[in-house]
Amino acid sequence: MKRIIVLFTAMAVFVTVVMRPAGMVYAKSNEAPDAKYVTVVLDPGHGGHDGGACKKWGGKSYMEKDLNLAIAKACKSELETYAGVKVYLTRSSDYYVTLGGRVNLATNKKADLFVALHNNASTSSSVNGACVYYPNSGYRAKCGLDGQKAAKSIQKQLTALGLRNKGTLIRNSGNGSRYPGGTRADYYYVIKHSKYAGYPGLIVEHAFISNAGDCARFLSSNEKLKRLGKADAKGIADYLKLAKKDTPFMYEPELNEDGSVRLEWDEMDCAAYYRVYRRERDCEKYICIAKNVTETTYDDKEVQKGTEYEYAVCGCYCGYLKTAFSVLSDAVEIIIPEDGENPQIPTEPQNPQESTETPQPEETQEIEKEDNPA
Repeated sequence: MKRIIVLFTAMAVFVTVVMRPAGMVYAKSNEAPDAKYVTVVLDPGHGGHDGGACKKWGGKSYMEKDLNLAIAKACKSELETYAGVKVYLTRSSDYYVTLGGRVNLATNKKADLFVALHNNASTSSSVNGACVYYPNSGYRAKCGLDGQKAAKSIQKQLTALGLRNKGTLIRNSGNGSRYPGGTRADYYYVIKHSKYAGYPGLIVEHAFISNAGDCARFLSSNEKLKRLGKADAKGIADYLKLAKKDTPFMYEPELNEDGSVRLEWDEMDCAAYYRVYRRERDCEKYICIAKNVTETTYDDKEVQKGTEYEYAVCGCYCGYLKTAFSVLSDAVEIIIPEDGENPQIPTEPQNPQESTETPQPEETQEIEKEDNPA
């Protein structure tokens, strides 16, 4: 028989439920209830039985599928440091996904941008550099225009690392296939079918595995692959006009002479405006009470006497495709007084070390449980 003492579990529950701070600021930062996001799908090329290009230089093997995945993971990690973006990978480890499966995942995630991440190869070992393919403008011209902007933004960051600039390119179908309306179709499946789904698709060719110099300078270590992924992320973020995540800070609310609540918070870098949220104490959801606040103060005049309110604020950034929201600030509280009463700001519970009461011994509960049979 094995005795399991649940004292620590009981104490943890007690601290969580009973000792929850009731002070001015206690709520964890979270997402605004009406936040909107731009969705980016990153596609690490090849995988599984499809290794892509492969070459050995100086005793080190370079397998494209592995390089692509490492770059994609670094790109995702960096992009997620920006506000207002959701990022998905078409594969997260070494397995094969069909071209159709890659685009279908992006479509199901309601992608705003699809970026396939690859490395190049040539029959000539002297060819090197980076390039980005984007959609032509013959069908759904906006996909072509947006794709070109995104491609140029990514290429700018890659060449800043020292990669030779092979340009931003389109490649039309070589077999005469056409889009609806008769215009020439794109050559690459993921670009063509992303366009059919209504969003731009890109293919980034970072470096040439067939070139010893590109491999040594840009592909030979995890840190170098991370730099490529971060460059991709910076290019995507610049195209989408994303801002780095930031959490606003709200000050203790005050009661104005007219009975309204004065709210104030610190200015956020790059925020175009703010949204203010309110809920009654212990309500699950916030409601937005002010949508386009350009100052760092707001007076809430729609309050009821005798009610305890929690407030939070988020910053809003005007992106290229969508407005991005920061996470919510920590909540601030105030109790609206009845007539003749003073306003109350909930305070922290007394520090147990400062208490003059004699602590009572904790009760423990023992539970007997049989060992699992061998």
